[in-house]
Amino acid sequence: MKRIRYCSILLILFTAILPAAPPDLALTEVAGNEYLRLYIDAETTELIVRDPRGGEWRTNPIGREDDRIASSVNLARLNSQVVVSLYTPRDQMVLFTSWEHSVEKGQFEIREIPDGVEVTYHMDNHVRDETDIPVAVFADRFENRFLAHMTAEEQELFLSRYTYESEQGLYYRFGIPRFLLEDFFAVLDRIGYSRMELKQDAEASRLFQEEQEEALKERIPGLRLTDNSRNDEISLSLTIRYILDGKSLVVSIPPESVESDPAYPIHTILPLEFFGAAGASREGFIFVPDGSGALIRLNNGKYRFPAFSMPVFGSRRLDVVKEEVATHKDIQMPVFGLSSDESSFFAIIESAAAAAGIQADVAGRLSTFNHVNAEFRFREKGKITIGTGEKARSKLIFEEAGRQEPMRIRYHLLEASSGYTRMAGIYREDLIRRGLLAPKAPPASPQFQLELIGAVENRRRFLGISMPETIELTTFSEAISISEALIGRGVESIALRLKGWSSGGIAHDYPRRLRPAGELGGRSGLRELQSYTAGNGITLIPEVDVLRIYNTGNGFTPRRDAARYLNQASMRGYSYDPATFQREIDGLGWYYLTPQRFGPLGDEIGAWAGEMGFEHLHLSDLAAEAYGDYDNSDPVSTAEMMANGAQLLENLNADFTVGTDGFMTPYLGNTAYIHDLPLDDSDLNITDTEIPFNALVLHGLVPYSGEAINLAADERRAFLKSIESGAIPAFCWTFAETALFKETAFDGYYSTTYDSWIDSAADYYHQFREVHDPLSGRNIIDHAILAPGIVRVRYEDGTDIWLNYTQESTTHAGVFIPAESYVVNKESAL
Repeated sequence: MKRIRYCSILLILFTAILPAAPPDLALTEVAGNEYLRLYIDAETTELIVRDPRGGEWRTNPIGREDDRIASSVNLARLNSQVVVSLYTPRDQMVLFTSWEHSVEKGQFEIREIPDGVEVTYHMDNHVRDETDIPVAVFADRFENRFLAHMTAEEQELFLSRYTYESEQGLYYRFGIPRFLLEDFFAVLDRIGYSRMELKQDAEASRLFQEEQEEALKERIPGLRLTDNSRNDEISLSLTIRYILDGKSLVVSIPPESVESDPAYPIHTILPLEFFGAAGASREGFIFVPDGSGALIRLNNGKYRFPAFSMPVFGSRRLDVVKEEVATHKDIQMPVFGLSSDESSFFAIIESAAAAAGIQADVAGRLSTFNHVNAEFRFREKGKITIGTGEKARSKLIFEEAGRQEPMRIRYHLLEASSGYTRMAGIYREDLIRRGLLAPKAPPASPQFQLELIGAVENRRRFLGISMPETIELTTFSEAISISEALIGRGVESIALRLKGWSSGGIAHDYPRRLRPAGELGGRSGLRELQSYTAGNGITLIPEVDVLRIYNTGNGFTPRRDAARYLNQASMRGYSYDPATFQREIDGLGWYYLTPQRFGPLGDEIGAWAGEMGFEHLHLSDLAAEAYGDYDNSDPVSTAEMMANGAQLLENLNADFTVGTDGFMTPYLGNTAYIHDLPLDDSDLNITDTEIPFNALVLHGLVPYSGEAINLAADERRAFLKSIESGAIPAFCWTFAETALFKETAFDGYYSTTYDSWIDSAADYYHQFREVHDPLSGRNIIDHAILAPGIVRVRYEDGTDIWLNYTQESTTHAGVFIPAESYVVNKESAL
């Protein structure tokens, strides 16, 4: 017997060979409810979920043993339930798979739990060789533990390689030919000899080897014996739990179950890499939440492009970024899915999402299967530089503690060929159930979304000296003029956000106590603007950055208040040159505030905002980034940072309505308005189609707008995206000429002069209201891409919106759609 398994449930007694199972699987039913049945194979730990009415979902793809592409390493991953990456003391990454390092060695335990099953994997990278056969064994033990349990043939085999040493009272062995090793292992396995016993017999081996070494040293003076023990023998263990909950499978890894040698820190844990994977003959798509959402068509042949891999909630601040080669839209919802003509699923990362990343790939690169999965960073890693000059070298450093929250994913198991609209509906209901979204927003007319930039502070050099300079762009009185001009064009409902309204402009001071910039009119000018907006039904909203601290002082000191990297340096952010990708030395730079200060800062923001008579606030950057504070004295994880951010929003919501730029799922429950919602994806090579997944989830529950239309690369397309997704048209303006931004850190605001835009903006707003006023508060129930550039959106009242993004008019299903335009059909039948 070559393998030893420990199964606390009596799998053999309950094993049933199911008709639909392939002949090599012996499945045991371990859980069931009115919707689903859960089975496990006690030999491979593979799981299958079945719907008795039809439908099957596997943790490992069927037919993988015949994969013509997968190497032995990738075949091990196809067979595995979990893949773990860790690092050696020499900073070399090592991958462990549950198949190669646990199941094939028989080192796992299966236990029945309520509504499911859990499997504990004991993994190691030990490769059996002659060192697994004891060098020496004390005589009594050799005769009673070994020979007494062997057949005559097995005794003959062992006595042919072991010799009795009477002086020491032990049996010692001499070299075993390689062709006999498997025979020895087979005998040791049959009598149940374990590695623990091998350690017990090490004392006899040590005595024998010491005597041998002394004899050699006497014969050969000056001999230096080396330690030939194996390097980097690593072991670890973890438990995966599988629970049926209604129509879903909940998969989790309890953090307390993860045990490993601290000298070999675990970096990532990837459960169920190939759950629901689709083979090369399947049709359908992979859904990834890239920006607005994107689809990867199954078997699209794009395996020569990089696979999809993005962190949930954006990048982590672990090291100083010296260059920024590419940017992409962040993942704001911790979800993913796969739909094929065989089966479909939609997954929600329910816990440890802030430490997760989403990966997806198509058939053809490493295997013949399309798949999507979540990977968790059990410990964050960074770098520290040791030494200086030519002798400097980098060394990896890791968080001391691993994840404290369970790594949990809920797989909603769906019918074959389920659409992404169905997936969005599931997530919408999930957010409502968790209280992160209200069941229904009251119908309301959309407000014209206007952001006015007050001032920026630039640094210009004079005689080699850097001098601060405030550039006025929109004074408070000019804001009144712009508002009057909009009202004169029939735009009577305006949400007016003030950006750069306080000292320091856009890169304002630490917001412990902000004051209106004197260059813009000071306190009296602001009061005049407040009076005007209140009298004309305009919502006035000051914008504040809370994560990015641009200037020291005003109560902020980096040593005390800045978050820290793993190497204990203060966490910094910078602007980058779009041409060279290098950090701009004289460009905009900032510190990141430690999450420890979120609570006190929120109280201070609330105090001055209340004193100044504001009723609304916009936290521009709170939902833009997620990071931890790795200060050795009081570390804060990314999950804790987001919990602090959610609490900050909740506290401010007691006295103000609060909006954010973008969103992150944990903040939704306290976000009254979302600005700059992504309306497109990152346009990665591996993806095929962008979809408005965010809008499918949020429409009718929380108001939102997209990127400012006047800052978009294609104005018309940006407006059509607003119509398609229900995102209220937004604009970012200045009263002054855009040329004032030239040669400043803010030259991205290249098209903001209001009088160039006000007429078309008012027209866009009126068009949007004509379409969407009747749809306010209603859910989108279907979204379909009918042809390249042709889209149909359907609402719950039966209204259809047809959009044509192409430059040629077309007729589809009897509906004529002009080029780069849209048509509303309110008589469609559901």
